[in-house]
Amino acid sequence: MLTFFTDPYPDELLYSAFARYHYYIGNIDYKDTLEELFGKRSLIPNFYMVSHLNHLVDQLESKYTIEHLIGHHTLFPFYAPFLPNDRKRELTEEMKYEDGDTLYTKLGVVAGSICKKDSICYCYDCAMQDIEKYGETYIHREHQLQGILVCPHHGTYLQSYEMNQTNTSRLEFIRLDEKRLINKPIVSAFKDTQPILYKIAELAYKLLAYDTASIDKDKVLKGYKSLLAKRGLVSTNGNVRQQELYTEFIAFYHKEVLELLESSIDNDDEYNWLRVVTRDLKRTVHPIRHLLFINFLIGDIEDFFKQLKKDYNPFGKGPWPCLNKVAAHYGQAVIRAVEITPDYKTRLPVGTFKCSCGFVYSRKGPDKTPEDKHKIGRIKAFGDEWDRTLTEHLKGPQCSLREIARKMHCDPKTILKKDIELKLYAFQSKGVEVVQHEKYEEATSGDGEKLESYKNAIIATLGAHSDLTRTQIRDLIKKEYTYLYRKDKKWLLDHLPNTIKSKGGLISVDWEKRDQETLKLVQQKYNELLTREKLVRITKSLVGRELGLLALLEKKCELLPYTSQYLEQISETIETFQLRRCKKIIEHQKQENKSIKLWQVQRQAGIRTRAFNSIKGELEK
Repeated sequence: MLTFFTDPYPDELLYSAFARYHYYIGNIDYKDTLEELFGKRSLIPNFYMVSHLNHLVDQLESKYTIEHLIGHHTLFPFYAPFLPNDRKRELTEEMKYEDGDTLYTKLGVVAGSICKKDSICYCYDCAMQDIEKYGETYIHREHQLQGILVCPHHGTYLQSYEMNQTNTSRLEFIRLDEKRLINKPIVSAFKDTQPILYKIAELAYKLLAYDTASIDKDKVLKGYKSLLAKRGLVSTNGNVRQQELYTEFIAFYHKEVLELLESSIDNDDEYNWLRVVTRDLKRTVHPIRHLLFINFLIGDIEDFFKQLKKDYNPFGKGPWPCLNKVAAHYGQAVIRAVEITPDYKTRLPVGTFKCSCGFVYSRKGPDKTPEDKHKIGRIKAFGDEWDRTLTEHLKGPQCSLREIARKMHCDPKTILKKDIELKLYAFQSKGVEVVQHEKYEEATSGDGEKLESYKNAIIATLGAHSDLTRTQIRDLIKKEYTYLYRKDKKWLLDHLPNTIKSKGGLISVDWEKRDQETLKLVQQKYNELLTREKLVRITKSLVGRELGLLALLEKKCELLPYTSQYLEQISETIETFQLRRCKKIIEHQKQENKSIKLWQVQRQAGIRTRAFNSIKGELEK
């Protein structure tokens, strides 16, 4: 039993409390302190975590529980929510009963560590407040977190204490001494990064304080998918749209922030951390990267954990309103269930809502505003109540077709169609017809700009490829072609080239001429890609997409020998692209007369060590 113990201060690292105990108890030999606290003289003090807690708690006679010490005075809560449950249990058991030899390995601090700290960190302002309040300062655990460079309370850059476990004995307990503290202003080499570093530090501090006992890696992943789905970044079958996510994430953060936190992303790497964090893989991701992702998704760690308790529905929480305008319950939330299916083209969720009145409508999601609940994408069925109301109008006092359509909130042609379906034939004997251009004008009145834009695209393509056939034009710009075919077929057919057939019905194409023309376009595009400020990997697919010739280059490449040979010469493998990226960084440093260090080149290029080692020799040359 310990008759004296230095009770930990708020958010004090247990190691710091042990160091103060050793100082105040007056032991000369550190092993005496180890034996008093843990019952073993051969133990190595663990800075971030702690072990043999069961013996310590027994010595304190239930003054503290093991759970309290782990949750409030170790760094375990920083890692716990992002670990599988079985790993969390293993770590807790090891901290309770074992020597803690494998704690860092199980946390991933050794192999997968980023922003590793070799020194004890402190905030000078916090230290002064501690001295004023408690008469002494101590080691705050929030300042020791990997990736946390500024104080979450004051926003100032953290200082490094002159004594650490690399320049003292491994057995020594290091205590913060007021006389050794310095207040040296630190200015980051990266501009405009302090605000986001401060925000991440605040999130980390909140994470330490949050009760995450019931949260694990699986629940976090589910929360990510839910928030990504609200942004339209998850398909209906649950797959994350990785390319779109990468684009939005990179646009959200300054490149300097990701480099500073050693979290740059190589989009060519199938296992970059952004992909891993959104997939159900056995790999774990460092907490600082989780915080970067959470900040991107929702901005606050507490709001994120609250989201974990909610089930995501792309159309919000039911019930949903019936949008049958002729029903007495129009606008009332009477629909209890929604059927969700993927859109066959975009794979976005499509919700189908069925009311008891028979009215069925659908719309593409996800809903982004509360007003979206009152929108219809497509009416799938009008239902019995709608049919009864229409029958009353058709059998009632004489009304014009347009008047009935207005009352039923639909197109006049729908009334004519329903008139036949219901076998009423109210208008058949009168020879009522609906002018064809009405429907066209109605369908295109809100799409004038799109129609004009697509027509311009057709004209531009025809101008650039005067020898293409209709089929080839369609393959080049399928979206525009299909839209105009549906909306203004006459205009499209009038502007497309005439069908030319050779004997036997096959289209005659001068492939030699086509090859020369295409080669010239590809060469121009290649030169333009090389001059872009943001480097892109040059591939046949990229060149084809940007020229609008992807189908031609992929399906008819054997008929374009010169173009094919040139594409083969300029296309880059992942390795050659990484090499070009690094060379550009080196050239830039040369121009600015900066010293060149390969590890800095690797960091700026965002290349993994294994891949970098394969090009390192070439870069050294």
